[in-house]
Amino acid sequence: MAKCRRRLCAIKGFFPRRFGSVKQLLFNSLVRSVMDYASSCWNSTSKTLQRQLETIQKKFLQSIRLGSLLNDGHDRDFKQYRSHLSEVDWEPVWERRCKGILLNAFKIWAGVFTGGDSILKKKRWKDSSITRSQAKEMVV
Repeated sequence: MAKCRRRLCAIKGFFPRRFGSVKQLLFNSLVRSVMDYASSCWNSTSKTLQRQLETIQKKFLQSIRLGSLLNDGHDRDFKQYRSHLSEVDWEPVWERRCKGILLNAFKIWAGVFTGGDSILKKKRWKDSSITRSQAKEMVV
């Protein structure tokens, strides 16, 4: 989270608003890549962390698009955030994360995921008629 925030602040500080396409490219390569790295592993983390990641993307979109929020400063139903996402043809962070999880699950199931065969297979004893207690005796 801290790494994403630092990079976002650097992008916003070095490039004025008129360089929206450059800022978008930098965000994708420097911030979004960190946000998406191993996202399937931390998917089950707290809602607070997930909300913070979504906020980083939301703040960036505000910096290249319409600026601050309208009216009272709070986007209650996320209409403005969704319109910002559609303008740049992006998806919310949670949706990208879910698609990544489903894609990895399919790759594991299809057998094309690197190391996926060891995830689904259980190691078995060479002779399946040996019980656990007999195996312990063989080791001792």
